[in-house]
Amino acid sequence: MLRFPLRALLTTLLCCFLLACGTTRLVDTWKSPEFNRDNLHNVLVVAATSNTTTRVIFESSFAAEMQKHGIKAFPSFQAIGDQAPTKEAVLEFVKQSKVDHVVAVKLGYIDLEVDQVPESVMTYYTGPYYAPNLGGYWGAWGGNTVTMTRESYIDTQTNVFLSTAVYDAKTEGLAWGGRSKSFDVNAVSQVASELASQMMRQMKH
Repeated sequence: MLRFPLRALLTTLLCCFLLACGTTRLVDTWKSPEFNRDNLHNVLVVAATSNTTTRVIFESSFAAEMQKHGIKAFPSFQAIGDQAPTKEAVLEFVKQSKVDHVVAVKLGYIDLEVDQVPESVMTYYTGPYYAPNLGGYWGAWGGNTVTMTRESYIDTQTNVFLSTAVYDAKTEGLAWGGRSKSFDVNAVSQVASELASQMMRQMKH
């Protein structure tokens, strides 16, 4: 297993964000005893990245998914601009708004799993169903066997691990935290939506 540096996220996500075949799941979570999902009303979503494109796509998709669950969530780029979000900028906005919680998401690390798939040999029986026409069907009872060989090849899978933290805007304390793993990431928007959905479902328990 190979580990990529933090900045590799931008290249991995931006080069293929128009595609969508990733699957995201939470691998572990933590919740403050005082926190309840019903406490979420006005939520600011912050993606901790200096890349404007990635941030806009991720925050917008994450906030949109939370809105489906009845929560008034909005992306931080709409509140504090498209510059890289800083602690000072976020706290200053929170003080002047009605935000009750801040959801902050940042990259943990990226793994590239590389596996060698061995050669395989398969034998198929070609009976009457393979006849080119109806007339040929009647003479095809005997059938034939065909052997097909698939050569060995290298299979790769990119896994992105994200850390998500929900902070109480009033106390600035951690209310909920979780780590997620996204398999074969190909879309920033999909990862954001899946992560938000997973988070909301987990909070119900």
